[in-house]
Amino acid sequence: AILAWPQAVHKNLLPKHAKGLQTGKLNVCDALLNDTSRESLDLSLAHFEESCSDSVLKLLAESLPPCLVNLKLSFEGCVRITDVSLQALTARLVMLKLKHLHLDFVGCKNLTDAGLRLLAAALHKLQLVELELHFAGCVRLHSPGIAQLQENLPPSLRSFKGSFKGTAINRNFQNLCDFQEFKVKASPFTNEL
Repeated sequence: AILAWPQAVHKNLLPKHAKGLQTGKLNVCDALLNDTSRESLDLSLAHFEESCSDSVLKLLAESLPPCLVNLKLSFEGCVRITDVSLQALTARLVMLKLKHLHLDFVGCKNLTDAGLRLLAAALHKLQLVELELHFAGCVRLHSPGIAQLQENLPPSLRSFKGSFKGTAINRNFQNLCDFQEFKVKASPFTNEL
């Protein structure tokens, strides 16, 4: 199912809904969701600029297997992704028992602070020990959203890496201490979902 996802996205073969077969559509959604023994998932839809959209990410979020402990997703360069995608993803993340999370949204220029606030609220509910977030080039991210991330890191977190070059703070972080100690300056920009 994992190997089929990129091809299904690229060739527009995903069903309209995560559950239930549709004639002529490859049901990678059900296959992934029903992989109940899967604890690790590493999936890249990077550079699927036009074919990776909010509806694709929503299907993927709904299809994440229930026993995941390690999750690594890349949507680098997927310019059609918006805060709606982060809303769908975070709604599913809080249902999982993740310990390791790696999300790559580099160059997803339509993500805003509203989406980052949704992610921050979800992260606080997780028992993560390792978190890696990449939002470099997400030009609509400003200080309020990044400050929310700082304030809502899971107490269980031991390792953090993040890239925010090309955002309002224009900085990368190699460890948890650097991120926690960074003083986010107030920004007049706010975005609502």
